[in-house]
Amino acid sequence: MALSKESWLPVAEGLCLDEGRSARADHDCGSGRTLFISREPGFIRAFCYRCNEGGHHHVVEGIDERIRRLANGAVADKAAQKSITPPEGTYRWEDWPSNARLWLVKAGLSSADAGRLGAYYSREMERVILPCGGNFWQARSIDGRLPKYLAPVADKVHPRYGNANRVTLTEDILSAYKVGKAGGEGWCMLGTSLPATLLADILRRRCPVNIWLDDDAGAINRGQVAARKIMRQFTALGIDHRNIVTPNDPKLIPLHRIKELI
Repeated sequence: MALSKESWLPVAEGLCLDEGRSARADHDCGSGRTLFISREPGFIRAFCYRCNEGGHHHVVEGIDERIRRLANGAVADKAAQKSITPPEGTYRWEDWPSNARLWLVKAGLSSADAGRLGAYYSREMERVILPCGGNFWQARSIDGRLPKYLAPVADKVHPRYGNANRVTLTEDILSAYKVGKAGGEGWCMLGTSLPATLLADILRRRCPVNIWLDDDAGAINRGQVAARKIMRQFTALGIDHRNIVTPNDPKLIPLHRIKELI
């Protein structure tokens, strides 16, 4: 059952939270601040840890408010990209808006995985920040705003997760992380092109490689076009390799299945 709005909405409205903010409050079910309220774009959400029930209330966003929010977000995006330091944000999973948490949960990941990734939420940018190493990071939009991914103007760092005899190349960070979590070794290319630095390390190790890129729908399957190009490179260089093609991205596949495929 959902919480009765009468039991929490007046409390939530009285908090006057800005978007991306959250707070604890008393609930009428008993003593103690068991009511968790969060303000997100278009919604106020509530969850009582004693009742173990939640609810949400749709907030109509005026056109002026929406224009102002998007403009502020665009300014924050540009400032972060030009900065030599990563954007500020919160690491506390409870303080993330639910749609940011849901993005990781859909990939079968938890707050503990967010901690291992070093992921945090930037309220100013309204994006999940994924540190890659050094001053390089990726910022993932979670409200449909484009571009989906942002990164600073800095030398790219390609994250690697796990340790195995066979390397698995993926397009995105979460996919590489899940490969590592499943017992493999995932290297993130941050796209569909094989970076020269990763190719040099593969040649140095002389290890076999899995190529696991997206099986994109549409007239041009960009993921598999890129995979074929990488396979031609590996064939010419005598690198043992195989192509893994699945309907879903690696990050959306259960760990036991990833283990079988790699």
